[in-house]
Amino acid sequence: MIAMVLVEMYCNFYIAYYGHVMGARIEHDMRNEIFGHYQKLSFAFFDNQKVGYLLSRITSDLFDISELLHHGPENIVISFIKLIGAMIILFVVNPMLACVPLVVIVVMLLFALVMNSRMKSAFKENRRRIADINSQIEDSLSGIRVVKSFGNETEEMREMTVLSIRRRSATAIWEFTIREWEPFRR
Repeated sequence: MIAMVLVEMYCNFYIAYYGHVMGARIEHDMRNEIFGHYQKLSFAFFDNQKVGYLLSRITSDLFDISELLHHGPENIVISFIKLIGAMIILFVVNPMLACVPLVVIVVMLLFALVMNSRMKSAFKENRRRIADINSQIEDSLSGIRVVKSFGNETEEMREMTVLSIRRRSATAIWEFTIREWEPFRR
């Protein structure tokens, strides 16, 4: 029993450590590729884009992608192994009783498909709000001398407050959508 616990501890360490290292390397490579791509784009592209949106793509979006690339396959493999193991045990114990979880699994898959579309729209809105805030901060800080010389600090603060409230609302919707699903994940 102690040997199995030690093996599990080693496997958890291996998955966590090397998975995050792999994620950081992927994030690094993707960030360099995106930055290199930005360098090659025309002036017209930058005339039509807010720097905050571009910055948001390089920072927070890439971090989320690297986390997905690390935790996604890990979670799928672990869940698949647990599910198959549990189903084998159930079929050995009572084949008729094992059919009940199969029905539940199908219902859960259908529910996951419905929730996926709701979560996508909430996630996109949340990302849009983050990009708005990044854009406002970049605009304000890059033009801080102009803002201060004309005494527009109050106006800039008002705009930041409005954007922050929108972000908070988008986050609340996103979190509610995730938490709706939480009881069914366990």
